[in-house]
Amino acid sequence: MSYLKNYKVGFIGCGNLAQSILQSVLTNKVLSPGQIYFTNRSEAKKEKIIKEFQINYSQGNDELIEECDIVVVAVKPQDFYAAVEPYVANFTESHVVISLAAGINFNQLSSLFSTTKQIVRVMTNTASSVSTGVLGYLHNQNTDVLDSIIQNLFSNLGDVYKLNNEDEMGAFTVATSSGVGFAFEIMTYWTEWLEEYGIDKSLAEKMIVQTFLGASKLANSSDQNLTELQKQVVSKKGVTQAGLDSMCEMELDRVFRVSFEKAVMRDKELGKQFSP
Repeated sequence: MSYLKNYKVGFIGCGNLAQSILQSVLTNKVLSPGQIYFTNRSEAKKEKIIKEFQINYSQGNDELIEECDIVVVAVKPQDFYAAVEPYVANFTESHVVISLAAGINFNQLSSLFSTTKQIVRVMTNTASSVSTGVLGYLHNQNTDVLDSIIQNLFSNLGDVYKLNNEDEMGAFTVATSSGVGFAFEIMTYWTEWLEEYGIDKSLAEKMIVQTFLGASKLANSSDQNLTELQKQVVSKKGVTQAGLDSMCEMELDRVFRVSFEKAVMRDKELGKQFSP
């Protein structure tokens, strides 16, 4: 029996991320269709979601809030305030509010949702859509209830990690959510280099994807850390060592660190644009 069997869960906004969550909780029987409610601005998407998931449609966000115990706000950051501000008085102390919006920090959420203290900020990455995501969450309650709710809702999408503060959340966002984009950029460089040696682009992409996949699986199945695993590939004065020496000479680690910090700064700038 699901831990969430006594909860009604509502989704304000039902885009790709929300639909990935719906697919996960329904497939794994975490929730039944009758427990789930949603709102969405698109009439065409509304009908598609009802047909696909057999869940309940609420005519407005106020109706959804009054019906549900847990409210997941799954709209884009620029739409967040308009979606919830008119209805904040509808939230009570018993509500659990889960924000999936990037850039809107916990203090801003707490200020906006002043009528409830059960607020959770959750960040995901795109690999959640194939159940291999990395998800982080943050709240300020000294209770296991919110932890259990989050684990039940999101654990089937990937690995879920509890974070302690906004600094950790900012770093987590860059390393994992933005990190998928960074990984694709690096994989593109690799692919283009192979193309220069005459290998067909589609074949080169397959080679590189498999290389990254193999490295990830090897790391995931091993008790050794990344440095120890790397040593198994490197021979003194060998081919790999030559490449690594060049990376070190060009201070590749510094390039990455600067890129990560720039992304963290942008994440903070986006938060400042949110105006409760």
